[in-house]
Amino acid sequence: MNARGQYGDVCGQYVSTGVGQGSIIPHTPTEVEDELDQLHGELMCFGQEVIELTKPLEAGARGTVQTVRNEELAAWKVVNSFQPLVDEVYRIEKQLNAAGVDSKVTAVWREESEPPYADIVVVSTGRAEPIKQQFIQAKRALDSFMPKARRREAIKRARELSGQRSELEGKALGESPLVQWTRSVWVPFFESWRKFHSEKKDVPLQTWPLSGTWDHIQDYRKQWIDLRKNAPFKSKCPDPLEPRKDPSITGGIGEFLTIGKYLLIGTLAIGGVVVLSSVAVRVKKGRDPIEPYARLYRGGRNPS
Repeated sequence: MNARGQYGDVCGQYVSTGVGQGSIIPHTPTEVEDELDQLHGELMCFGQEVIELTKPLEAGARGTVQTVRNEELAAWKVVNSFQPLVDEVYRIEKQLNAAGVDSKVTAVWREESEPPYADIVVVSTGRAEPIKQQFIQAKRALDSFMPKARRREAIKRARELSGQRSELEGKALGESPLVQWTRSVWVPFFESWRKFHSEKKDVPLQTWPLSGTWDHIQDYRKQWIDLRKNAPFKSKCPDPLEPRKDPSITGGIGEFLTIGKYLLIGTLAIGGVVVLSSVAVRVKKGRDPIEPYARLYRGGRNPS
């Protein structure tokens, strides 16, 4: 925790990931930015805990589908075996396009042409002819290593196995209360906060006094405290700060009007006591209690 009370190295460096009514108490841009980073640091610490707690669960889920995972890895190994030859075909195709051969034509050659590539041979490419011959050689090397039909089948199988493995792992993880809570509660909240935090940090005007950003941070802080309180584990991070929401502009005006009303009532009450006291004194001395005020009404001297 630093001199401002912010969390820092506890969770590593801060990572940037609506606006309420403006507060009647103007907070400087520095104060607002510090408040943004303070809450972001708290959330980053908590988020790291979530990651560490779910790692063993993810490992367990992978273990339950190890057989499918092994098959998936083997399938992708087959695909990777011919990928360099595919890349070479693409590389020379780009050279053909740069030399003026239509990309739609070369795409057909790449995807559909088969040995002996007669459809490619009969097309004259002028100065690009030497490049075309390199393209045919690259195609021949690829098809000799593995025919097109087998390559497509290998890719299809690898993708299907990846989908199966992902689905099985998801089911295994989905049985954990922590994972369910993380997906449905923590991730949506943190993504919303990260977007808000990034927008406010990137636009200086958003941190100016009366922008409303301060109050909206406090709204997030309240949600964050409730979320942490109801999490399926007890966090070891420092306790979060309480919301520090100031009176809004609308609420502040209402408060000032209320205070003004009572001040006016008090002033009138004090004035009434003074008048009554003056009247009582004049009656006691046998004087007309009304005459001074009648003279005041007519523009005379103040009553005494």
